[in-house]
Amino acid sequence: MLACVDVDYRNDRAGVQSPKVPRSDLSTTSGGIAHAIAACVLFDEWTSPELAAEFTARIETVADYVPGEFYRRELPCLMAVLQPVWEQLSTIEQLSTIIVDGYVWLPESQELENSSTNGSVGNWPISVPADCRPGMGAWLYRELQGRVPIVGVAKSAFQGDCGAVKVLRGESKTPLLITAVGIDVQKAAGKVKRMHGRHRIPTLLKRVDHLARSASR
Repeated sequence: MLACVDVDYRNDRAGVQSPKVPRSDLSTTSGGIAHAIAACVLFDEWTSPELAAEFTARIETVADYVPGEFYRRELPCLMAVLQPVWEQLSTIEQLSTIIVDGYVWLPESQELENSSTNGSVGNWPISVPADCRPGMGAWLYRELQGRVPIVGVAKSAFQGDCGAVKVLRGESKTPLLITAVGIDVQKAAGKVKRMHGRHRIPTLLKRVDHLARSASR
C-alpha cells in the first residue's frame, strides 16, 4: 500500500479557498492562513489507476510561517490526515512509501543557511546529505522514525539539485524533480515515471491535489 499526501491552505474564514501555497521550504507566504485541509490517497501499486481509499482532515490552527522552516506549518497537517490511515492499517509498515508534493532534501542557500541541519543530526534516522538541508519529506521521515520511505515529487526547480532526479512524463518538456529517503532515489524516479497517467502529473497525484482543494471548507 502506498500513500500520497497534500495540503491546501485557506485564508478566508468564511470558507473561500486561498491560492495554492508553495510546498517548499522556500515559500514566502507568511500570514493570513485561517485553516488548512490535508488530503491523503491510498493505492495498491505504483502503477495503480484507481485509489483504494482517501482521507481528509481540517486543521483549524495553522502555525505561522518561519523562513526556512516551512515544516513547522505543514508537518502537523500531514500527521493529522495520516492519523486515520494508521487507524485503518494494522501497522505503519503496511505503507511501503509516502509521496509528498515537494522535496525531501533541499539545497542550502545563504538566505536559509542552517548549519544545525548539516551532517548527522540528533534524532535523525540518517545523516543529512552534504550541502543539503531537510525538506518537508525528510521532516516527515524523521517524525515517522524512519519507518516509511518518503518520495518527494516537486514541480519547480531550485538552484542546486541536492541529488534530485529529473523525470519527464508524457509529452511534457518540463521535468518533475524526484528526491527520496529510505529508498534509492533512482529507483523512486523510475517508479514515478511509471505511475498511471498520460500527462506530466500522475493520475493519483492529481487526485490528492484535487481532494485537498475541493474538500468541504
